[in-house]
Amino acid sequence: MQGKIEFVDKSKSGKSWRVKIGGKYYGANFDSQIDTAKGKTIDFTSESDPKFGDWIKSWAYASPGTTLQTPVAAEQGGEQSVLTDAEMRFISNVVGQAILAKTLMDPTLIGLWAKAARQTLREL
Repeated sequence: MQGKIEFVDKSKSGKSWRVKIGGKYYGANFDSQIDTAKGKTIDFTSESDPKFGDWIKSWAYASPGTTLQTPVAAEQGGEQSVLTDAEMRFISNVVGQAILAKTLMDPTLIGLWAKAARQTLREL
């Protein structure tokens, strides 16, 4: 997912960060260093914990020029389609160049980048 960090502060217990992204609150570990990204747009993955709520697993700064995105329809139960070889090469090139430029350094975000590249390709 992608969003702008609106708020970062210590949780009530003082053992983690409380982060507000797009009007929704998430928890994050202190060692995530997410407090350094306050006011910035990030790509992130999260998971829901029954005891602690939504929790940010990993994050990275969003690439310059990217816009906030909503999940792709296929993730929301929409129809899935088969990608052509040319589409796959485009997506692979986008992700590969992001890795080479050291913009994408967290392996858990590769899927987010690939989905964003696919969405961009479909919008062209």
